[in-house]
Amino acid sequence: MLGLYPVVTQAVYLVLAPRFAEIAIRLGDEGGVLRITARGLEKGVWERSWVSHRDLMGVEGRGGVLEFEMGAERVGWDVGELPPSPGFVG
Repeated sequence: MLGLYPVVTQAVYLVLAPRFAEIAIRLGDEGGVLRITARGLEKGVWERSWVSHRDLMGVEGRGGVLEFEMGAERVGWDVGELPPSPGFVG
């Protein structure tokens, strides 16, 4: 529903289309927020079908913005590198 699906044993999430127009997730007691809007990860085109936990948490765990630009046609956006294999330590 969020468009992010955790990969077991990895600190990565698979990326799919979200089911909501906008979502804000509070990150702990420090007041950080991850905002997901259905409209790349901050100022860039995202070409991978996954995102790391570190990418989502942003600088110092303050969160970030993940925007999806949705259209009527399927687009081959997930042409980048594959997610790490289970058991990968890096």
